[in-house]
Amino acid sequence: VSWSNQAYPNGFLLGSRNMLYDSTCDFLSTGASCHVYGINASTGAQIWSYDLTHGTTWIALQNGVLYGVSYTAYFALNAATGVPLWQKDLLRYTDQEAIMNPVVRGNVLSFVSCNATKQSSGFPGCYLYAFNANTGQELWHTTIGDTSAIQVTPTIMGGVVYAATNDGTLHAFRERNGEQLWSANVDGGLIEQLFSNAGTIYVETTGSDSQTPHVEAFDAVTHAPRWGQISATTQILTVMIPLIWQKPSSGGLASHPFVFDDGLIYIQSGSFIIVLDAKDGSQVTQYAVPGGALNGFTVVG
Repeated sequence: VSWSNQAYPNGFLLGSRNMLYDSTCDFLSTGASCHVYGINASTGAQIWSYDLTHGTTWIALQNGVLYGVSYTAYFALNAATGVPLWQKDLLRYTDQEAIMNPVVRGNVLSFVSCNATKQSSGFPGCYLYAFNANTGQELWHTTIGDTSAIQVTPTIMGGVVYAATNDGTLHAFRERNGEQLWSANVDGGLIEQLFSNAGTIYVETTGSDSQTPHVEAFDAVTHAPRWGQISATTQILTVMIPLIWQKPSSGGLASHPFVFDDGLIYIQSGSFIIVLDAKDGSQVTQYAVPGGALNGFTVVG
């Protein structure tokens, strides 16, 4: 252990080079407060703090900009200083609440919001959005399913936004206008996480026990499985992670996203970090983290 700091007890953690970013809320002290912190990755020292007046916030990072999505707003900060660049109101979409990480690729910011807790005449399901990452202006949004239809952060690759629904369906939408291109079914049950890289879409699901993760990879062009798919007659490199893993009470699994680094996939399972080879899904190693289940992790280097 190089350092530890109890000032950041939980939250959604991201890292890049010599910086860490933690979005966290303190609900135990008098007058609950939420902040995003910029942290020196070498020492754990706080570089800057940004007050989240809109509550719990899920974050994404690209090219020196930290993007945040809360229940009611979405915004961008200078990642080096914490200075706001722009902020927009999510409440203009009737009764929608964002409860998972955004994704940003190139000039597009995408995330999902759902009418998960509202009882109203507003749209009862989920929206998938795409925004201009420089300004926050909407490019398009589209509706998907009912109130529990989406619980996973989308992913963007090659001009396509990929989203997943609870019924085990992967959807592809054209980045520039939201046109739906295709959909495909995945094995393993509930889709929990998505990640894309180098022409491959990685999907994590959980089985009927809601505890056993399964990972599979799809070719983005043909939509065919590359590894991890299970059929009635054959099993192709099934990647089952035999460790108990429980879903967080809020935020979905987007609070523990895939981390892709140098051809390896890092995913969380309880107090372990599992490392897979992205080429074939084989397990390379695993790391045990003392102190119980993780609230999040990132890879810096």
